[in-house]
Amino acid sequence: MVDVKEKIQKLLALAKSPNENEAKAALLKAKEIMAKHKMTEADLEDMKKQELKTFVCEDISWTTDSGRTWMADLCSLIANEYLCVSAWGTKPGSRTHVLYITGMEEDVEVCKSVMGYAVGFVEGTIKDLQKMNLMINKKSIANSYAIGFI
Repeated sequence: MVDVKEKIQKLLALAKSPNENEAKAALLKAKEIMAKHKMTEADLEDMKKQELKTFVCEDISWTTDSGRTWMADLCSLIANEYLCVSAWGTKPGSRTHVLYITGMEEDVEVCKSVMGYAVGFVEGTIKDLQKMNLMINKKSIANSYAIGFI
């Protein structure tokens, strides 16, 4: 989304061009992009005030042997929807993967909340299926369910 905001800002700057046709075309394109992304000029001003930050979400993690590789796909999908970028890192000397989210602070907070809910929902459903003995090969079925959820 930062790229979109930068593009809009460049178009708005171009809208001040002395060439009337170029200025009009740039302004129309900027307004079209803003409407598509449901943005206002205030959103563009907020961007100037905020900085990108990276947050570590230690409560959303998995170990190499747990078979929960679906978490990376789910978190990437959610991060993209909330204008953030997610990445996984391994703690030094450990096999635990921890989630890192980069974005504007408010976007990251919403993203973390949605991720926590989604991961909890998928894991809760997997546990319910396990209790009903509907899962023969628990790891592969759990991953299949999670990937289908995504």
